[in-house]
Amino acid sequence: DGSGDPYLPLSQPSNPLNGRVGTYEGTIVDYRAVASYKFTPGVMGYAQFATGFKGGGINPRPYFPEQILGFGPEQVRSYEIGLKTDLFDRKLRLNGLPGTPDLCGQILNLGDAKMKGIELEATLRPVPGLTIDGALSYNDFKFKEPKIATPDFKKGDTRPGIGDFKWSVGVQYDLPIGDIGMLSPRVDYVHTPGYCGSLANLCVTDPIRHVDSYDLVNARLTFRTLDRDWSIALEVTNLTDKLYYINKLITQYASVQPGRPREYALTVRRNF
Repeated sequence: DGSGDPYLPLSQPSNPLNGRVGTYEGTIVDYRAVASYKFTPGVMGYAQFATGFKGGGINPRPYFPEQILGFGPEQVRSYEIGLKTDLFDRKLRLNGLPGTPDLCGQILNLGDAKMKGIELEATLRPVPGLTIDGALSYNDFKFKEPKIATPDFKKGDTRPGIGDFKWSVGVQYDLPIGDIGMLSPRVDYVHTPGYCGSLANLCVTDPIRHVDSYDLVNARLTFRTLDRDWSIALEVTNLTDKLYYINKLITQYASVQPGRPREYALTVRRNF
């Protein structure tokens, strides 16, 4: 009669999930403290401490009554120090920051983690009209001792979806066109690191779960009138039409999300 079958629709009274209710309750207070000091007119340092959280809740997709459980919030303590500078008569800008068997949809708090990282942004204007800008970031994410025993997760693993080094560089040149306006060609090169799409141990035994790194080139040509009231821009993203994947989901079957192909855009803007 299908009694006890968890794959029946909830409209069927015999579905064991029908009418079940889970509860979650929690209170969290966040705070933030920032201090900054201007060493010179072009150099400012700052330090910040902040807390944050992602709220807990109830498992939204249980397959069995045993999976109707609450999970706690994700909480973070963040320490940040950095510099913001304008150097060489403002030609160079530099900013720096240092379960149940069978299918399971249970959301669980695996354990605590520690993440370190650094961000660096730079803008260089070596000659009039030419701008070179770049950005670099590094993430080092490591789980601490797990709170749940599983062969797929151990101390020192990284979380799914995080790569290490990400960087980009862009070049733009502003070319005056007499009394008409300004023509600005620009090219950007962006590197996105690869990462494991599942818990790290699963990528060791099943490499298909790994999402490869990829590099994209974008180009843009912009014309602005002298009064900057009108602008028209032609943009091409993924100039080389590279095939790449943003993420992967491996369960009983594999599915991937490909990135966007080469695309063109024409933008006309009027400022009032």
